[in-house]
Amino acid sequence: MTFDSFKEEVARRAKEAGAEAFELYSVRNKTMEVAAHEGEVDTFSSDQDFAVNLRLLAGGRMGYATTQVLSPEEASWLVESALDSARATQNADIDEICAPAEGFAARSGGLSEPEALYSQLQRQVLTAERACLAADSRITSVSDAQAAWGGGTRAIYNSRGLDLSDETCYAVGVIGPTAKEGGRSYNEYEVASAPDPSALSLQSAAQKAVEAPLSFIGSEPADTGRYAVALAPAVACDLLGTFSGVFSGLAAVKGLSLLKGREGEAVAAPALTLRDDPFCMEAILHRRFDDQGVPTFGKNLIEKGVLKTLLHNRKTAALLGAKTTANAYKSGASAPLGVTPTNLYFTPSERSRAQLLKEMGEGVFITNVKGLHAGANPTTGDFSLEAKGYLVAGGQLGRPVSGITVAGNFYQLLKDVRGLADDLAFDAPGGAGQIGSPTVWVDGLSVSGR
Repeated sequence: MTFDSFKEEVARRAKEAGAEAFELYSVRNKTMEVAAHEGEVDTFSSDQDFAVNLRLLAGGRMGYATTQVLSPEEASWLVESALDSARATQNADIDEICAPAEGFAARSGGLSEPEALYSQLQRQVLTAERACLAADSRITSVSDAQAAWGGGTRAIYNSRGLDLSDETCYAVGVIGPTAKEGGRSYNEYEVASAPDPSALSLQSAAQKAVEAPLSFIGSEPADTGRYAVALAPAVACDLLGTFSGVFSGLAAVKGLSLLKGREGEAVAAPALTLRDDPFCMEAILHRRFDDQGVPTFGKNLIEKGVLKTLLHNRKTAALLGAKTTANAYKSGASAPLGVTPTNLYFTPSERSRAQLLKEMGEGVFITNVKGLHAGANPTTGDFSLEAKGYLVAGGQLGRPVSGITVAGNFYQLLKDVRGLADDLAFDAPGGAGQIGSPTVWVDGLSVSGR
């Protein structure tokens, strides 16, 4: 039974049962992953999942049911189970079943797996591993050599006239070489991503990955103090991703964001603009509608330092007297409705990283941080993270530093941004999109070293 015919069967049975309204939300995901070790494929996995969730309004209460089977019998069971759920619920707080936006329609043809997918991923990881080992005699092993493909389709269909579907597809690779010298080991990794495996360049990532551990040979901690700091794009992405929840209307409703009610206020430096854009061309994932069926669009959350809006679904917008920003999100078919960014990024400037460091003059260029889960408080904004990078002297990169801790507060960091470079980069795809940033110059973070 096709999903289209299943939709019709559910609609018929829901109407016969006297349901006031209903909505089907379906998700189908496929993944394939290949990992290499010492010139051979070490791990291979392939997985797919499919689920359909029914929300049904009956007697002024919402009921829910989920299935992984498409059949007339399952359609009947799904409706009856949702009706039973509605009768049993004591919660009158329901998520609206929404009508489509005027003039908006989006239908995809469904997800198709690239040809020769396994061989493409295999070639990527084996070639990247060889490239690392051949680059320098001090590269003794590759702890990480993985490539993966992921694709998914989602569809929303309801009794209010909504009938939407789309698909996402991406490829991502990780390569992590280890260098040894003088009894010390130096580990680094590089991530590459692309819309599909044929466009993935894990070998190029391997070249970058080799340079990093070699450059840290002989590194020592920096002197403890307060420094001007330049955050490499990957580090700025890590911090923005960790604290992205402070821009969520749902967090504001729950009292978990210090930005609640501060729209129109200066919350960051004038140099900073933070944008959420589902169609950002530098990102891989694009999203035409959110999980309430609202057409997505680009918007500035912070514009030249001023908070313009938080991210909202229809529900959080209504609770806070705002408008939806089309950021409704469900992490799975039966998951609760939340709020998430699409492609969230600090907008770049037109100056190069070299120009930015020259203007900064003295400080530390941070290239890597660890401990984000344990060392960051998403509510207060405080963070204290293990880090490494390079001293900056006279506007130039100096000696490598490792074994340091960088600490600060995310809310204060936004206010202390002095400038950004033009090297916008995005992290690996996940959720509804990606996190992006150029190099960010921050005037003053605490660095603990020796």
